[in-house]
Order: sequence, then C-alpha cells, then structure tokens
Amino acid sequence: KYVRAYATGTYRTKPARLQDAINDLRSLPMRGSFLDVSCGYGDVIREAKALGFEPCHGTEIIDPLCDGLMVTKAWCHHLPFGDKIFDVATMLDVIEHLVPGDDELACREVARVTRCHIILTANNRPSRNHIGEDLHINKRPYDEWDHLFRTWFASARVTWLKEGRNDRGPFASSAWRIDL
Repeated sequence: KYVRAYATGTYRTKPARLQDAINDLRSLPMRGSFLDVSCGYGDVIREAKALGFEPCHGTEIIDPLCDGLMVTKAWCHHLPFGDKIFDVATMLDVIEHLVPGDDELACREVARVTRCHIILTANNRPSRNHIGEDLHINKRPYDEWDHLFRTWFASARVTWLKEGRNDRGPFASSAWRIDL
C-alpha cells in the first residue's frame, strides 16, 4: 500500500510538518552526522544538510526512493548500520505505520545507531492512500506514546516537545526529543 501511496507523487511531507522538523533540528545544541529513518522523498535530509548536518543519510523500504547512496533500503526495525554511528537521528511520522511490537523494535534500533539525539513524532490523524487504504495502523493516545517512549528509552532523557492535535491546527504530530 505504501508503494501505491508514493507512486502518486502526492504522499509527501506537508509544509507545516517539514517546518516543525526544521525547527526541531535547529533547536539541537550540536550538528554532526544525521540519519532520517523512513525518509520518504528525502525532504528532511535536504533540510538537515542546509542546517549544517553532515554526512546525511536516510532509509526507506520503497525501492524507487532508494538510491543506494543517500538513501539505503532498510526496515526501521533492522537498520544496516553499526552502533552509535550517527550523532542525530529522526523518525518522523513513522511509528504509526508500524504494527505493535515493531514500533518498540524500531525505537531500539534507532537508539542503537544514534549517539546523541533522536527526534521522533507520532501522528494520530487519519491517513489514506488514493484507493482508501488506511496507512496509520498504530494509533494511540499521545500520552500513551509518551509513556511508551519513556519506557523504551529508559536510560535517556525524554522530552515531549509538543502535543499533536487531531483537528486541522498548525501541526498534527506530537514530537519528542530523546537525549541519549
């Protein structure tokens, strides 16, 4: 269903969501190597480069979005990188696409490959591809996500940056910063 969603060319990071990501990255106290897990078309990677992160890399499971250089084909719960090789990682609006169980594995994998900071978001708004298939299969109340992240990242400092809203407000995703 994600191949079908991306094939339309309209399944992209929305401007308000991208601006939230830029602001969250800009707020970090340092720059360095960067990984965007399940990066889609690479919009956040390009913005991270513009903010001074280098080298920048992404992962994706959709073949046409993977170039083998900047974007590697990989499942978010099995990343093909060594331990602690990225200074900063993002997993933006990904976790709601994962079945329960894979969500925790993905968080553990992102923590394994990251040294300093993780920014992740969860989006509880409905999302469907052009033929109506539900793309958000793992929706939870934001306070439940917060509790899970504090449990899964127990040895880190977890900060809930902002609470997402289900209305048509300026952002839909709740965001967390994990300082490892």
